Amino acid sequence: MLHKTTANGGQDMTVPDKFRDVKVLIVDDHQLSIKLITKQLESMGFSRIETAVNGEDALRMLQAEPYGIVFFDLNMPVMDGFELLKTCRAMPELDKTAFITVSAEVMKDKILHVLDSGATAYLTKPVSLDNIKKQVLKTLDWLDEHG
Repeated sequence: MLHKTTANGGQDMTVPDKFRDVKVLIVDDHQLSIKLITKQLESMGFSRIETAVNGEDALRMLQAEPYGIVFFDLNMPVMDGFELLKTCRAMPELDKTAFITVSAEVMKDKILHVLDSGATAYLTKPVSLDNIKKQVLKTLDWLDEHG
């Protein structure tokens, strides 16, 4: 595990130095969601954060340069998150990219379908700042194993 426990017993929620330059892409058509996730990632030490408002724009960005982590909503215009995930998981060059779903969808079968289709993790909206932090740290472990 990459994270450590602080002196008071809490978990240190900052990004280990070797992950500070990981590029993160946030894909959501709601600016409030983008702001919330961006703020949390910045507080953890990430500085290379970019955004897209639909799956088609995100796909273009992912094809142009590598990203370590992609946060994406399922319900977006032009190309939805599920289509984005399916397309990206068919591309070998994105095998080492972590895809974290952030969606209001709570139906268990839909969540399992997204995870079975290649999502690294699933967060349900409204997502708490603490849950974002915890999932990012788990995802860094995943990146460490797959990198």
